[in-house]
Amino acid sequence: MQASLIIGENVINWQAIRKEVQDLLSVSPKYRFPTVRSVYYYLGGAKGLIPLTEYGYKKLDALLVDMRKNDEVEWGYFTVARGVSGKLGRRFMAPEPYLDRLIAWLKGCDEWYEVPFWYKQPLHLEVWVEKKGLLPTLEYWLTEHDIKIRSGEGYSPWEFVYASVEDIKTYLEDRTTDKVVILYLGDLDPSGVDIDRHVEEATRFFGINLAFIRLALFPEQVKKLNLPLWPEKMEVIEKLEKDPRRKWYFQRFGRVATELDAWFGLQPDSLQKLILDSVTNYVDSEAKNQRDKLNEELRQKLKERLAKLRITFEE
Repeated sequence: MQASLIIGENVINWQAIRKEVQDLLSVSPKYRFPTVRSVYYYLGGAKGLIPLTEYGYKKLDALLVDMRKNDEVEWGYFTVARGVSGKLGRRFMAPEPYLDRLIAWLKGCDEWYEVPFWYKQPLHLEVWVEKKGLLPTLEYWLTEHDIKIRSGEGYSPWEFVYASVEDIKTYLEDRTTDKVVILYLGDLDPSGVDIDRHVEEATRFFGINLAFIRLALFPEQVKKLNLPLWPEKMEVIEKLEKDPRRKWYFQRFGRVATELDAWFGLQPDSLQKLILDSVTNYVDSEAKNQRDKLNEELRQKLKERLAKLRITFEE
């Protein structure tokens, strides 16, 4: 990693940026910067420390790899888009700690039991996001609302959509209608917008009553929030002179392209508010009040049931 580099008349001091990243990540909750690209947009867009170009991103990515190798940033801090591990491979656990774990769970199960937030609601609501790396932040924001979040990582494979729809159908068993609403978040570029069409068509193919709503990104959001364009992507788009999707995109949205990561990296509070406000609009207050009442009743019944069984445990 170079200590500094001259681009035009600007000198990029990578050692100073290294310190900036250390300070930034040490004081920020982990969900604040879920991806390297969100850090990239913050340092480039909010701080003006690196160029918002493919070069700037690759150099920052290399810097963060080096920092992880040197234990300056913990491994696993960022969600990565590549690499999958299977679920097999159990580890040995002696009988005593195994039993202790079960006993601890049983002793507190009346407190942990909870009726799902969306129980008996008139619809099933989910949030889908184009990039898997942004999913942890969304889950943190939506923990209280217990929203199912999915990412097809771009053009969702048909098998992924099929499995998702089959999973959605199981949630409909405790809803009062078969209506499904998907709130979608994706990049603003020809592929990112066309993914909407693909996901909506694919989910409808499997026969669910679907309302598909894109929350972000839109050109007006980019303009209002002054989000940086995606110059390296624009360079690719410019080369696709004969791409009909490109022509349609520019006719509808203009010559603009922006990554969703930019919103996460630069103005996460406004994005969080947009998502929470959108989710809240779908919550039926009467159904929620009935759910809350049922939740307390069932917890009390479970507590009484444990007491009647006179379960005792040796400490």
